[in-house]
Amino acid sequence: MVVGASSICEAAMPNPLHLTISIDKNNLAVGATVRIDFVLKNTGDSDLSVVGRGLYESDWIKVFDPQARPMSSHKKIELSVRWPNDSEVLILRKGETSKKVFIGTIRKDQVMVVNKLVEQHGLFLDFQNSSIQLEGPGTYTIKANYQSDDLWGKQAKNRFKNIWGGELVSNAVKFHLKN
Repeated sequence: MVVGASSICEAAMPNPLHLTISIDKNNLAVGATVRIDFVLKNTGDSDLSVVGRGLYESDWIKVFDPQARPMSSHKKIELSVRWPNDSEVLILRKGETSKKVFIGTIRKDQVMVVNKLVEQHGLFLDFQNSSIQLEGPGTYTIKANYQSDDLWGKQAKNRFKNIWGGELVSNAVKFHLKN
């Protein structure tokens, strides 16, 4: 059974998952590190099997400028896309939460390797394998995005009980980037 699916074929059900994010500081400058806590909670009436499909941090975290325009993201390395294995499936019991932590650093200019060496200039919220380009000083909004592919969920439903499929968007958190 695919629970909370966004597929047109499935009946619409209340979403049993709730997603929130928080950051450890709201005022940042070049060189500052920010911790982003990504919390998923099962608010449904039964246990759920969940798997996220983001390989890059920028698949999970979205940053918007003061005019609510999304900022560009960049892959720093090329990762292999594959089906998740059974050990990557998270079983969230009724009422249980799971937390994932992302650490980002505000950097000026960067060098990336994706098929070739690329030097980029500007300001970036930089993660281990991806980065999000920022326009300069100002107030930005961060939201988290969590999705589980309905196709994978349908294929896995024979192996796992209550596979969740769909997409969630978190609350919005603001940070101010100083000169």
